[in-house]
Amino acid sequence: MYLFSDGFDGEYSVSADLAKGGWYSLNSFANITFSATSGRFGGGAVSMANNVSGNSMFTPIPSNIAALASTTANYAMWLYRAGRPGGNVFWLNMVGTSIMGSGNGTGFNSSGQLVGQNGPTLWSNTNICDGTWHWIEISYPGVGGFQQVLTWIDGSTAGRTGNTGVVSSAPGALSGAVMFPADATPIVIDDFIVFNDDADQTGDLTSSSMPLGGTNTQGRAGLRCSTSRPFAAGSNTAWTPDSGANYARVNEAVADDDTSYIEATASGTNDTYAFNLVLQTVNNPLMCVVKARHMNPDAGTINMRGLAYNGTLGASTSRAAKAAYSVNGYPLFRDPNANTWTLARANACEFGVGIP
Repeated sequence: MYLFSDGFDGEYSVSADLAKGGWYSLNSFANITFSATSGRFGGGAVSMANNVSGNSMFTPIPSNIAALASTTANYAMWLYRAGRPGGNVFWLNMVGTSIMGSGNGTGFNSSGQLVGQNGPTLWSNTNICDGTWHWIEISYPGVGGFQQVLTWIDGSTAGRTGNTGVVSSAPGALSGAVMFPADATPIVIDDFIVFNDDADQTGDLTSSSMPLGGTNTQGRAGLRCSTSRPFAAGSNTAWTPDSGANYARVNEAVADDDTSYIEATASGTNDTYAFNLVLQTVNNPLMCVVKARHMNPDAGTINMRGLAYNGTLGASTSRAAKAAYSVNGYPLFRDPNANTWTLARANACEFGVGIP
């Protein structure tokens, strides 16, 4: 199941804005820097250094996904680091009921190779601390014991190990990951995706989808998350804006919550908007995700879903809105006519939100 992604493009101005994008930090993103121009493709990215587990950047799992039957954790991202560490440096950990303890991290060794902390176990023979971007995919399957980790670097199988570290002894505990590079050399992250194995719609991401960026999957050598915001009204304008046009109340670069908004309570209420899609790829999209920051201020349950509209209405899986503002991604793996996405089909659609 798709859980979260971030291309870091067009949504942030400074590192503190990451909180409005759904990220979480225990220390207000200290030692974490957002840059609008340092990304893999010249857009935004985040860099981090000199962190420990208490000074961390957590990958969010949407709050309206209540419980996960699978504790398989799958991550993919562009990663950049200029220089090998002097020793083992660990920077990515899974989060279950609590941050996993010593022996369960992912990091680099002094040769710049990907390693698991338990041992440490060598996960690849490739130096990924060589001052160039690498597309990294990691799958941590299973709970309650040590099982195989699967890794891919730049689309190729990098290695397998029998030492994962335990996520949790109980299903439903997986809530995300935490990144905390421990030395002074920054790592830079772009186009981050996290998902598990609880597929809930046709085409959804699972570990069997990996490698997402492999050259054996539709010619991709690595993925790119492109971000776009509404620029004009669409064909469905059933939500009520606080003022002005609907699309103009939801297209701010950094979410302003109650300053500008649209609202609705009735079932069947849909809003869609016109987009200038910035699809920076020569391949067809893997998915289109409607990312919405929303809340339910009332006592009753209101479900939300992402929409695509091309004369026919297509919708994602719906999920209950929570009482506090939170960022939620609604992935659509097929167009409104149940076709796989192409660039032309994506650009022919309006996108928005609705109450089923």
